[in-house]
Amino acid sequence: MNTEKDFVYSKIAQLSTLSIKELREAWKKEGVGSPPSYWQRNDFVEKLAYKLQEKAFGGLPEKYQERLDLYAKRLEKGEPFQEEGMQHALPAGLILTREYDRRKYSVKILEDEKVEYNGKIYNSLSAVAREITGVRWNGRRFFHCEKR
Repeated sequence: MNTEKDFVYSKIAQLSTLSIKELREAWKKEGVGSPPSYWQRNDFVEKLAYKLQEKAFGGLPEKYQERLDLYAKRLEKGEPFQEEGMQHALPAGLILTREYDRRKYSVKILEDEKVEYNGKIYNSLSAVAREITGVRWNGRRFFHCEKR
């Protein structure tokens, strides 16, 4: 049974069989303008694959697109991306891994920065770090998510 997902993935697989000239034509056909002259074959394949998926399944969620737009405006003005002391939410689905006391620990970030560890839901990374070590830790620091 072919689904839209299968169709899109088969089109993506076909990209690797196209010549650079055909990839340039496919890029123009997608309506995103002329590609930069310095692009290599892999650049076309990666970006066309993204465009095909974006058309079929949707682009970035609006909150992430807004954040990217804000960063672009700051970059144009020469401003820093992040103000000192600000912490941004870790994206849901992110897997963090840390080796501690010769064991490897992995956690998954859920919505609202809740954290799944060993099949249990925790309210914060700090709670997981405390569970692992037995002492209080800043969870972002324990999992190396912040500057030192």
